Amino acid sequence: MMRRRGLIAAASAFVLGIFGLRRATRAAAVFPPSSSVDFESRCIRCLRCAEACPVEAIRVGPVLSLPGSELPVIEAQTRACILCMKCTEVCPTGALSPLSTELVDIREHVKMGLAVLDRKTCLTHTRQALCRLCFEVCPLSGEAIILSGFGQGPAIMASACVGCGRCAEACPSRANAITILPYKGGRA
Repeated sequence: MMRRRGLIAAASAFVLGIFGLRRATRAAAVFPPSSSVDFESRCIRCLRCAEACPVEAIRVGPVLSLPGSELPVIEAQTRACILCMKCTEVCPTGALSPLSTELVDIREHVKMGLAVLDRKTCLTHTRQALCRLCFEVCPLSGEAIILSGFGQGPAIMASACVGCGRCAEACPSRANAITILPYKGGRA
């Protein structure tokens, strides 16, 4: 009887862990740049955007996840968007609006997500090393990521961050000090 209860408890924990992992994976995924406010309904899942992406940052959402998971997403922790806007050029439905690669256009029209820095695992803030990789790779460094404080550690400026994930991908911290959260508001 005890063995059976133990097996049921282990199976329940496994199932809950899988669903929790899927939710976390889904939550960490952001839509491609310049996605419309009604992206989920306008996207026909043709995946032309994924085919056009030169760095293969656009992927299909987890197959066994929540409804709509077949949408193209960017898992910024794994592969950052380089903001080349090639995906926006091939979208046949307007789910992704065509956009130039000019930084002024990117600043104004792209809001995929938001980088969040965990100062407790950041190498500079914990004084384990002097690291500024996130600042160096950010296409909007000095605006989206600034260096501040005594140790000149990175700080994320939410108003300027577009959520491309370059900072998260470059972070050498074992705990990955930067997480990209999906943008919760309407997309430009």
